[in-house]
Amino acid sequence: RNSLQRYAPDFAHWIEAHAYGRVLARPGLEPRRREIFACACLAALGQEQQLASHARGALRLGATESELHDMLDIIAERIDRDHLLFAREILERFAGKS
Repeated sequence: RNSLQRYAPDFAHWIEAHAYGRVLARPGLEPRRREIFACACLAALGQEQQLASHARGALRLGATESELHDMLDIIAERIDRDHLLFAREILERFAGKS
């Protein structure tokens, strides 16, 4: 967030208000599960930087590293192989640094 704030303060404000304030805070799913689902989507899209951030967020909200790896196993056959390999690498590098 700090990096985004420095480079694009208006966008950082929008992310804070919309993504965190409206999307991630809405009822229906517990935050831990919502972050795991976000990780699945980001892995499928090949969004490595965002995946690392949301994986750390999922862990801070109570997800386990095992749950994140299980999530990749579940979607493995449905996403691009390169995206899957990058996602596995990201979880290895960043998931434990919450």
